[in-house]
Amino acid sequence: MLIAAAALALFLAIEGIFGFTYQQRAVKLAEQRVSFVNRVSHELRTPLTNILLNIDLVSDSMPEGPNAKSATRRLGLIRDESSRLSRLLENVLTFSQRGKSHAPRITSCDPTEIVRDVVVQFSASLDRKQLSAKIIEPTHPVHALADQDALSQIVSNLISNVEKYAPGTDEFSIEISESANDKSVLISVIDRGEGISKDNASRIFQPFTRLNEKTTEGVSGTGLGLSIERDLAEKMNGTLKLIPRKDGAHFQLTLPSATASEATNIIPLSAASSKFSSPKMIP
Repeated sequence: MLIAAAALALFLAIEGIFGFTYQQRAVKLAEQRVSFVNRVSHELRTPLTNILLNIDLVSDSMPEGPNAKSATRRLGLIRDESSRLSRLLENVLTFSQRGKSHAPRITSCDPTEIVRDVVVQFSASLDRKQLSAKIIEPTHPVHALADQDALSQIVSNLISNVEKYAPGTDEFSIEISESANDKSVLISVIDRGEGISKDNASRIFQPFTRLNEKTTEGVSGTGLGLSIERDLAEKMNGTLKLIPRKDGAHFQLTLPSATASEATNIIPLSAASSKFSSPKMIP
């Protein structure tokens, strides 16, 4: 019995050593994969930014002629696809950094200005999708406590979702308002698409979840957008939720409202910079 017990203990010890070694290798491999994704994403940022910059320069200097309209349209398509790739890279980078101790750079900002800037970036793409953005501004100036780059990324992803799931619906709205107690700033993105079923509503904020898994439906994406948006909102002490509707989709972002003293120290949009910053779509 003693020999059997000793043999069993030795077997369990060897099994534990092998299990620990395997686990360590798996962790190391996972870290290497994340590091590789980060390096590749960072390397792609610079050429993408240069591509976007040069597309704008070429578009501005395009000579008039019979082929100018066609060339401008093609340049616009290249720009849209490059911008979409930039947003995808930014989402991958942000997702790979989840769980790390990177605090957002919270400042008092004007959410209306940020929404306007993002809509301008999407203007050409929205035209091609037969969409127009109706910005409903607050009746009085409101200011939020947020990381301006993270807020811009959230709004960009929400508009990108409208492009994917509600094309050709003529108009969607982005409403900026303040809660009744003036303690929160609300940003709502409401479209007239097919909407989101109750079953999907419970899982759309999970990573890698897409409303349509088919790759032939013309809807591209990784399924990371909404998961990242909610994570960024929570890092800024806010929330992102889906508001039930009979038709279309209504996403509401809630952020802390800045006090009067904090609102006097607003950092201009062009001066903001944080780990969430993405390549500027308009030079």
